[in-house]
Amino acid sequence: MLALSKADRDVLSSLVSLNSIISSGAALPRAEEEYARQHNINIVNVFGMTEPGGVMATSQGTRMDPSNAFRPMNIPGLSYQFVPVASSGEDPHSYLLELVILPDSIDCPDAEFLDPADGCFHTGDLWRQVENGYIYCGRNDDWIMCPARCDTRAIEDNVRQTCSDLVSDCIAVGNLRPSPVIFIESKTNSSDEDVKKSIFKRIEPFHSQRMVHERIKSSDMIVVVAPNTLPRTAKGNIRRRAVEDAYKEVLDQIYNN
Repeated sequence: MLALSKADRDVLSSLVSLNSIISSGAALPRAEEEYARQHNINIVNVFGMTEPGGVMATSQGTRMDPSNAFRPMNIPGLSYQFVPVASSGEDPHSYLLELVILPDSIDCPDAEFLDPADGCFHTGDLWRQVENGYIYCGRNDDWIMCPARCDTRAIEDNVRQTCSDLVSDCIAVGNLRPSPVIFIESKTNSSDEDVKKSIFKRIEPFHSQRMVHERIKSSDMIVVVAPNTLPRTAKGNIRRRAVEDAYKEVLDQIYNN
């Protein structure tokens, strides 16, 4: 509906008239939340998990809080911590925190799902603490090491935002490589080279602001494939590690050039 509101003023007016719109499940890209804030659409984020027993945090909404940060709820019996994921301040993303459910928490998963090193349930959900709460930074699987942590979800969101007319879906890969590569499922009849050049032209301003190891540095770091050819989960999500395995030779060739 947010996308539709950008082209239809009646839809925009309807969204503005609502007291709030609840967003849960997959996180909205920050650009979409910023659009909502600028147009007085009140997006309220809700974060919940089955393992600890349900809703854990909510935001005040884009009308009340420009950052729309999550604020943990005070739920009796719920016990958790935000634990740094980096052991060294040399990591440029050392601010990242993982939500960890403690073993004394209500509805804590069975022992077989707990980390044997600390006896806790590691959710894999990453956060950044701000003055008024926590900003969701995706799941641990959304980050790769190349050579330091790289936020692949931000790369993918930027492609979807700027290249929706060219791309049906995408995935950024490159774990333990010098820098990321992005795989694009094209939805145009243009040649692969033309698609790569068009995409890179649109995403270059975004990448010029990123740390060197997180940048798509040229159109050579973009791989174009046909729609629905990348390996997926049963829910239809592209499997990052499976893409890296299936296209290992392609990646080797890119990095060796």
